[in-house]
Amino acid sequence: YFPRIPLGYDFTAILTEEPFYSLRPQVKKATLSFMILGLTYFIRSRAAFSLWGGYLLVNIISVNMRLADRDIPYAAWGDQHLGACIAFVLGIFWIGRQHWWRIVRNAFGAGSETTYRLTFWIAVGGTTVMFLWLLVVGVQAWMAGLIIAFILMAHLVVARVVAESGLPFYRADIAASQIYSQLPISSLTGRDVYFAGVFNALGPLTSRDSVLTFATTGLGICGGAELAARERRRLGLVITWALAAGLVMSAVATLYCQYSYPTPMMADSRPPRNYFGAERIPDRELRQPVVNFVQGRFEQKTHSVPLHIGIGFAVTALLEVASLRWASWPLLPIGYVASHGAFIANSWFSIFVGWIAKVLIVRFGGARLFETLRPLFVGMIFGEALAAGVWLLINALVVISGGESQPIRFLP
Repeated sequence: YFPRIPLGYDFTAILTEEPFYSLRPQVKKATLSFMILGLTYFIRSRAAFSLWGGYLLVNIISVNMRLADRDIPYAAWGDQHLGACIAFVLGIFWIGRQHWWRIVRNAFGAGSETTYRLTFWIAVGGTTVMFLWLLVVGVQAWMAGLIIAFILMAHLVVARVVAESGLPFYRADIAASQIYSQLPISSLTGRDVYFAGVFNALGPLTSRDSVLTFATTGLGICGGAELAARERRRLGLVITWALAAGLVMSAVATLYCQYSYPTPMMADSRPPRNYFGAERIPDRELRQPVVNFVQGRFEQKTHSVPLHIGIGFAVTALLEVASLRWASWPLLPIGYVASHGAFIANSWFSIFVGWIAKVLIVRFGGARLFETLRPLFVGMIFGEALAAGVWLLINALVVISGGESQPIRFLP
């Protein structure tokens, strides 16, 4: 028997009066993740500060609005997140405009090199296939473009956030319904609404496990290792093989499990039911929008959607300009973009601990101590990953032996 070692705090029984009562539950109660703590040690201090500081600022704003009887609903924060993502993507294209222009010139043979030519046309070809497929199944052209734009925007935002922050998990929580639900219902068809829901579940909602993010992160690491061109090509072949094998195996496993085992319906079922994936997502993304379309009206929101999308866009644009204009500007736009959703809510405390540890180490020990302690923080990352893997294997052995699986939670 080992004594329980607390890895977080719980102030919910203390912060029971205003204004602290109005803080989000993830601020009043948080758990430490050593993996995220270790990752924070290796990213820019401004990025780490922006992540936890941005989340707390949004909480403070929410508390003040609630005290003034002008509470901002969760859907309004979601619309602000959409506006932030749009500005964030435009910032990516603006900052890299010379690079993007060189890629386009090379693709059409107007440049002096062939770099990214094949990549460009693969991306164009894949997007075209997506667009034509949606047209074939009866989706209107403008809705097909909207669906594809949201898919690409979500994965691009996640790739940029992960590249800048090192977060092991993040999702862009945007949906095409945020736009089409504001249009006259006569401009839509049932197929538009249905397939927009399907590809929101298969697009932005899956951006947490984005192949784009994994591939760019891996290529970035290999680029930092200064691999030769031949080795990079081999790496590309390995990525392609791994992707193809993963698609085949996941398809087989999914079909086998779905047609062999029923989905648990009770909250206390074993194995535990997947409420979010089996009930909540189909209802939110497919059933409810189609029912609303058949009834001739979408659910009315209590806030102005264009206003909140504009607020998110303006705040992110101002943060982009300020971070590019002043080197000492503390808040990066990534902090506001990533402030929405459960992922940053579950990890902000660990980011804060990692940030303050790095600041104190550099402040009192300098670059030498920072380099000396690098293995310690690498060990934190590897140690938690190893612990998760070991307990997953133990769980598998328990189930194979006839026992019941037990949930292993690192960020409850």
